[in-house]
Amino acid sequence: MVKLRRCSMVVSSFLGIFAIWKIQRSTTNLEKSKKSFYKVLAPENRYDNDHLAENIQYDTDGHAKIFDLGGSDWTVQSNNGSISIPAQVPGGIYSDLERAQVLNSSVYFRFNDVKFRWVGQESWVYKKEFTMPKSMKGSENVLLNLEGLDTVAEITLNEQFIGRTENMFVRYRFDVKEHIKFARKNTLEIAFESPVLYAKRKFEEHSNQFYIVPPIRVPEVYHGENHANFIRKTQASFGWDIGPSFPSTGIYKPISIQGYQSANIQYVTFNSMPEEDCWRVSTRVLVEAENGFEGQLDIEIVEKLTGHIIFNVNESVMFSLFPENEILDSFQINGSVPKKDVKTWWPNELGDQNLYILTATLRKDKSNVSSKSIQVGFRTIELVQKPLHDIYQTIAQKAGDTFFFKVNGVPIFAKGSNLVPIHILPEKVTKGDVDYLLKFAKTSHMNMIRVWGGGSYQSEYFHRKADELGILVWQDFMFACSMYPVNEDFLKNVQKEIFHQVRRLQHHPMIRNIVIQEAPDTPWMTSSPIGKHEIGHVNPSTNPMDLHYGDNHFYIRTKNQWQPGIYPIPRFMSEYGFQSFPSISTLEKFAYDDDLYFPSRFINHRQHGPKANDELVFTAAFHFHLDRIIHQRDPEGLAKLLYLAQVNQAESLRTETELLRRMVSVISEEGHGMTMGALYWQLNSIWPGGCLSTFEHGGKWKLANYAVEQMFRPVVVVLDVTSEERVKVHVVNDGGTLVSNFTLHIELQKYSDLHACFQQTIAIPPVAHLQSIEVLNVGLETILDQCSFPGKSETTTQTAKYPESAPLESLTVTTQSTSEPDYRRIFSLLTSKIFNSQSEIISQRTKLLSEPKEALGLINPRLSLHVERISNVIFEILISTESVALFVALDTPISGRFSDNGFHLLNASKSVIFHVDNGSDMSVEQFTKQLNVISYYNDF
Repeated sequence: MVKLRRCSMVVSSFLGIFAIWKIQRSTTNLEKSKKSFYKVLAPENRYDNDHLAENIQYDTDGHAKIFDLGGSDWTVQSNNGSISIPAQVPGGIYSDLERAQVLNSSVYFRFNDVKFRWVGQESWVYKKEFTMPKSMKGSENVLLNLEGLDTVAEITLNEQFIGRTENMFVRYRFDVKEHIKFARKNTLEIAFESPVLYAKRKFEEHSNQFYIVPPIRVPEVYHGENHANFIRKTQASFGWDIGPSFPSTGIYKPISIQGYQSANIQYVTFNSMPEEDCWRVSTRVLVEAENGFEGQLDIEIVEKLTGHIIFNVNESVMFSLFPENEILDSFQINGSVPKKDVKTWWPNELGDQNLYILTATLRKDKSNVSSKSIQVGFRTIELVQKPLHDIYQTIAQKAGDTFFFKVNGVPIFAKGSNLVPIHILPEKVTKGDVDYLLKFAKTSHMNMIRVWGGGSYQSEYFHRKADELGILVWQDFMFACSMYPVNEDFLKNVQKEIFHQVRRLQHHPMIRNIVIQEAPDTPWMTSSPIGKHEIGHVNPSTNPMDLHYGDNHFYIRTKNQWQPGIYPIPRFMSEYGFQSFPSISTLEKFAYDDDLYFPSRFINHRQHGPKANDELVFTAAFHFHLDRIIHQRDPEGLAKLLYLAQVNQAESLRTETELLRRMVSVISEEGHGMTMGALYWQLNSIWPGGCLSTFEHGGKWKLANYAVEQMFRPVVVVLDVTSEERVKVHVVNDGGTLVSNFTLHIELQKYSDLHACFQQTIAIPPVAHLQSIEVLNVGLETILDQCSFPGKSETTTQTAKYPESAPLESLTVTTQSTSEPDYRRIFSLLTSKIFNSQSEIISQRTKLLSEPKEALGLINPRLSLHVERISNVIFEILISTESVALFVALDTPISGRFSDNGFHLLNASKSVIFHVDNGSDMSVEQFTKQLNVISYYNDF
């Protein structure tokens, strides 16, 4: 069964209204232009308290006037007054209720997504009393600044209505000067309407007045709420196949009162384009000036690393009066920077991430009025969609178009993943969470992350870190897997969101897919997958899964996922992935002991994908004997099943990814191939449950992420044994430069022996950037003939039946095909390695020549561990074996990572390093007690 899912469809009738203006580039050294824009503002991030993210406002005396309203002196009460507790701001209602022990356990514990369902169905009122400093009274403008409210709320100050919010992704600012009491007590109330009831009400109103917008209800297995498409908040908060339903409510980002005299910079946008001997730069400053402003604007660009100034301009400016508080005025400066002064920004592993700090400052009478700094980079990004026939004249004209990205004129193969919300409660996300995910995305050789449309726009801190690490961001607008209303009120609400999220993120060198007139150099699409589509046009494709165009999504769950022949070959795969669960050491933190067996009510509840647990077991049964494990019905049996599920996920992901990479420079007669991107689903897990992530909730690497680190290396070896009994080896290079003087080493080994029975070394010809070359194509029989095996009469043919407890029990997975594979395959495995000129292993791939459950001679390897402490953050683990050990997996509840995991141990021993996340005085004995190892063998 093939499933198409998670497509981020954006209603075409609404996108059309945004592609209105374009910023015209100047051909002179310095030019100025002015435009006006709507003044609903995008949110800043609550972590942005460092220099780059500050919006530092000064009055004409140079004094900042920002009064922070955050803290622990808030209260929150239910609409009927039955609950009244202290509240923390920024924060959220679930966190507040947890802290007050109204919710007596973690939201992730057992069945709490159902038990705590009442919270999202309740309306809540947040309240704070404060005294406003008298010094703020001298400010011409005094505004309540709401960086992020989740979601629908009415605000009153001293019992006077101030305003209403209806979008989690918009920053709101309300004039409060006439309502605030200086040097006296003030009372601020923010009354939130239940997001569940609001969405239901909007759905009913729209259905009665216009028509029904699907989906009418979510699948029952989600245990979720309906009509998330009618409220502008994180869509996944109402429940999804990837996680639970916790419809959050609260003041989840900073809140303050801001005073300023004459003008306030809200946004700074930046564009750059190389010419023959310079970079043309265009900087636009969007300013709030309630009573008009006349003064000077300084634009300065300095190299972040050295502080060297490469651009400095001072111009006289005048911003107009907008008494209705509806407009942001803007001023644009165009100029140039000599190429010799510019260092370009490159994606991870293709060059350095050179960055600059652009500072815009408004001055009046030589005093600072307002200043804002942003991080920028000089680069070009182009999405190339050209007819294949123009490149390959032998290909039919109907063979389709290319779909790939060029950075600074260099084509790249996009390697990465899809990011879902880091936590179901937005206030729980920390700066450390962002650091961790992006750091190890880089370590895993990724150069692109797709921010999925069912989540949230990420923080300024997230994007700045992505800049620094060389991670391109494929940015969805926040729409996913639904139709959306297109009535006037909804579209106006979304319009504010889109305009200002673009302005907020536009300047980042990594940004790719948020675009309209605010980001004229950035391509954009109406949906993902896209199919045949002209970039910048709003009409969606009639066939978004056409392999000849655009990007594709593909999921398959009823076939042997270790066989590359089952997968399509698109131009770009932006979603594909495989199910697994977190390890039992993660799950047991959120369950009782008697929950930990398969298929317990708890395990079934932790899986929100329809029939996904059945499919997980079914696909694993192609490769492993599961009957004994499933019927064991205890934590030990569950631990084994979760281990095998992670092995299956890792090998399946490796198989499909290797195919996609191998097709980077290959094109078939049908026009399939020229694949230039692999973004698997999904990087992180929103909760400790079943999903397709390669990180467990909390950050532990699943076995699949160790496979990701290997399969995304710049140079990889791809080993395949075809259905025609041919051994094919390809070498793929997407590292940006030509590689040469590499050698290929091939080894055949029997399960019964820790030494290879055949090996051969082959010279690899030079491999260019974005080239896949075949370096070996030989009959399997030729290789097997090099070793001695038992006679065929000494072996038996086995048939593995799907476990009787599953609904698909009639399906049988046969271990032999009609072409009668060489019987010697069940005794052996094949390994290919690439060595560089320094005899270092660059890439390695082992193929089992039969399914693991069919392997003969695969006995209990009797693994043993010897641990030494190298430092307070590093332990070295020596793993010894008596025989070949397959899929050796190490596990510990200690936070950290192994240097390798899920590997085959083909020699007598192997050393693995464990890096502890935080320094520890833990002894070797303490560490060893928390260390477990497992592998797969015949009597597993």
